[in-house]
Amino acid sequence: MGKVFGWLGAVLTAIYLLVMLKLVWGRVGTLQTMELNALGDFLAGAFGPVAFLWLVLGYIQQGQELRQGTEALILQAKELKNSVEQQAIIATATLEQTKSQRVALDLQLREIERSISPVLHVAGGSRSGVGDGRIKLGIKVSNTGVEVMDVSINFEPPIADISTKKLGILRNSTVGTGVEFLLFPPGERVSGRCFIDYLRSDGKRIVEEFTYVIPPENPLLLVEKCLPQYVDQAT
Repeated sequence: MGKVFGWLGAVLTAIYLLVMLKLVWGRVGTLQTMELNALGDFLAGAFGPVAFLWLVLGYIQQGQELRQGTEALILQAKELKNSVEQQAIIATATLEQTKSQRVALDLQLREIERSISPVLHVAGGSRSGVGDGRIKLGIKVSNTGVEVMDVSINFEPPIADISTKKLGILRNSTVGTGVEFLLFPPGERVSGRCFIDYLRSDGKRIVEEFTYVIPPENPLLLVEKCLPQYVDQAT
């Protein structure tokens, strides 16, 4: 566009100069006899339109260049906005992928945990008398999962002065291992927590938590498992 205005200005200037030359060609002698002030006024009047023409053309060209620069800036801003939006989409997709991978990893870890963990059951409800006013309460601890070793059950507070019982190895069996307590029938409700800890095949010592209760109106040792809670301990 700048070249177009340049050519246009040159052509118009040439035409104007040719016209002016034709007008003053026969009056060159007059110009030589004119006073300097008059000659200056003549030249200013003669070449003023040319200067004004180039001024207008320059103004128009500058305006167009400014407009083009503004459009270029707007285009760059749009491209930058699109780039930011694309980066945001990519970041969101990456975050979602990371979350999916984390969920998949958690599922794999849970499956690995399940494949090497026992499934413990504590059944209570046995009771018998021993003839001296005391009663014998019993529970059975069984495992329907993977075999574990070095199993012990701990009671807080102790039941009949028994706080810990060693159970040894718990294999996959519904028969279970019995634990018995000799005590006088309680006059009030007795409750507490019990913990079964064991050594898993991967070398980790795990603790599972249960709660127990002995109601006074019908003395039985009732044990209920808490929400799954596994605590790794150093062996």
